[in-house]
Amino acid sequence: VVKFKTMLENKYKFQSVGQVLKDIIKIFKDKGIVNPEREAEILLSYSLEMSRSEIYLNSDKVLKDIEKTQLEKKIQKRIEKIPLQYITEHQEFMGMDFLIEKGVLIPRSETEILVEEVIKKLKNYKYSDNL
Repeated sequence: VVKFKTMLENKYKFQSVGQVLKDIIKIFKDKGIVNPEREAEILLSYSLEMSRSEIYLNSDKVLKDIEKTQLEKKIQKRIEKIPLQYITEHQEFMGMDFLIEKGVLIPRSETEILVEEVIKKLKNYKYSDNL
């Protein structure tokens, strides 16, 4: 298991939300995570229970040690290639939020397109009692 240098080991005692976001993006880039900026925003917003917009509005807020510790566990899971949806236990699909746990298939955007096409086809389908 590859570990990253934790935020608590970092030379800076106090870290702001904005700095932590930059750190996570760098970690994700270094580990080859696709879309590191987006994934860092989602992980941080989930961990701090803030919207992605609130992260930027509260970029000067200093994280508590407990927040850092919890966030580090989530970062470690992600760099171990555990899907983000399993870490956040959430995925939006067709405008609805779904609980995602281990063993549950993660809805993909391609599936959403397929479902939309099926719905279009079904709207044109005429129901008949005659078989």
